[in-house]
Amino acid sequence: MATVQWGGAAEWFGATAAALAFGATSWAIWSAHRLRLKEHDEGMFDEALKVTVAVGLGSEYAYVETERGKERLPNSKVNVTVTNGGRREITDVRVVVTSMKGSPLGTGATDFIQAGQPVLFQFDAIEEVYAPFGSSVMVRALAMLTFEDISKTRWRRTPEDDRLVRLHRANRQPKPTASTPATDVQKTGA
Repeated sequence: MATVQWGGAAEWFGATAAALAFGATSWAIWSAHRLRLKEHDEGMFDEALKVTVAVGLGSEYAYVETERGKERLPNSKVNVTVTNGGRREITDVRVVVTSMKGSPLGTGATDFIQAGQPVLFQFDAIEEVYAPFGSSVMVRALAMLTFEDISKTRWRRTPEDDRLVRLHRANRQPKPTASTPATDVQKTGA
């Protein structure tokens, strides 16, 4: 019968030290990788924050003075301006515009917006988007913006609180839910 050689204390100490060194190196590499991913995500979020949407009336003089008093211009438009203040272009830009009461005004889309450039969308105004005379708010309309950044991460800026939400990261396609409708979920080809 063969006997098993268990080795001496020095061999045991060397094997344990090698295993600990391997574990510590693996942990250090993993930690550095996680830190780089976090910094990249924060940088992409900061870039996405620079994409803004503004809603206003298309005519500077939406109200005119007449002998009967102030009257609205019949051809006023609702302007929605999307500005890409980031350093890189954004793609697949979509804007959904509604009145504050929820009545749809329309949707707009463009394939991309260059860095530092604004894009203007115009929609026909309906009666409920006009503010009463003397109000500090000139238009009562909301715009929801969705777009993709250069890393194909999908973002949505909500109008109620101007919050920026990451819908999904690149290479991760979510399933449509009540909070993420199917129109915001991009289909991938296989």
